[in-house]
Amino acid sequence: MKLLLFILIITSLCIKNNLFGEGISPKDVFPLSIGNHWLYSYQFFNSDIGNSDGSAQIDSGTVSYTVVDSASNSDTIFWSVQRNCSIIRTLQQIGALVVISETTFAVVDTSFFTMWELKRDNHPLVINEQKNFSSLWPFYTSDCDSTVIYRYQIVDSSTNTSSVKISICDNFNSRYMIYQLTFATDSGLITNTAAGTLGYHSHSGASIFSQLLTKKVTLQHSSADKSLLPAGPLLFQNFPNPFNPSTNITFSTPTKTFVTLKIFDVLGREVTTLVNEYLPAGNYSRQWNPKDASSGIYFYTLIAMQHKETKKLILLR
Repeated sequence: MKLLLFILIITSLCIKNNLFGEGISPKDVFPLSIGNHWLYSYQFFNSDIGNSDGSAQIDSGTVSYTVVDSASNSDTIFWSVQRNCSIIRTLQQIGALVVISETTFAVVDTSFFTMWELKRDNHPLVINEQKNFSSLWPFYTSDCDSTVIYRYQIVDSSTNTSSVKISICDNFNSRYMIYQLTFATDSGLITNTAAGTLGYHSHSGASIFSQLLTKKVTLQHSSADKSLLPAGPLLFQNFPNPFNPSTNITFSTPTKTFVTLKIFDVLGREVTTLVNEYLPAGNYSRQWNPKDASSGIYFYTLIAMQHKETKKLILLR
């Protein structure tokens, strides 16, 4: 009895004083607070090539996440997150293993989702939206993997980081991705390297690489949403280009202003007006479907905030 009591006392002291090694207590590896902001470099590649023919998509740019609001109940904290994407996308058509056509354009997109933080265990994190296999934060429930992403994790005492491997799948559409995630104490997710397939065919494949651009997450940035907008209006290349029968023109403005977007022919004659109104700050896309226009070169001009920019588009009938 005395020996058993002695063992229990020694064990209690060892646990209390962490004598079995450092890093036993979970650390906050995903700090969540309104205004917290993460900015990542982002690269994505997806190809579907069979019998030497197919297509490929290549994305490169930045993706950011900002916590904009929260609510809670007795069991869960609901974090509202704004995701901003600013990338250059290249679409390739491939024949006989050679690129036969290529289109490059800009993608500027803003979306919102809710992340649930459950108030139990080490606080599981779950994103409440349809699975996005190219997401940098793949915190989804999975049919093929029971791995859970926790806010509080055991970290390596020498690097203050932890690593998690998780698989996300969609058996109905034959899609799956395996993600290798690295988290850092008081910083959140710092790298995401992933590979998998996003199509029905065995020869289709995709890969992701991302890395946190800031050395530490920006905490409580009061104007985070505004900081993600450009300093002035931006006009992007239309897609598709050349096109038939329609094309999309994307532009953005950092503040509320009067915007005009017009189409002109090669002689400088106005063909149509797509925008002629006051618009709040944000990202916009307008479609041009020229039913009566003939094949040829046209120009589209954006005027906003004393800024004027023109780009060329090609209609092929």
